[in-house]
Amino acid sequence: MSLSAPPRAAAAPPTAPRPWREIIAPYAKPSGRHATTQLLNTGLPFLVIMAALFCGLDHGIWATLLLALPAAVSVIATGVIVLGLFSHLGKEHPRQVRRAINLFERGLHYGAKRIIHQPPQ
Repeated sequence: MSLSAPPRAAAAPPTAPRPWREIIAPYAKPSGRHATTQLLNTGLPFLVIMAALFCGLDHGIWATLLLALPAAVSVIATGVIVLGLFSHLGKEHPRQVRRAINLFERGLHYGAKRIIHQPPQ
């Protein structure tokens, strides 16, 4: 009775690591489907939180303050995605992108004015 280990198969030769650019190349191409998914994943929660903030103003400052941190995170995430999208599209359609940026800025200004000029209750 032998207690020796069974014979091992020959080890595969080591492969060279793939270059980093080759690994990320599929993600460097713009995808309308992925862009739409990202906008929906960040834009819809942003709109819901903003609506909740506006409704919270009617119920007191504490209801609004509870949503302040999620709102800030949502604004940053949506802003990063929108600005990335605008910078990509701006090369092909500069006039339309400028119009969209102006609309986005007007929405942010309206929201800020609504919060700042809220009449006391």
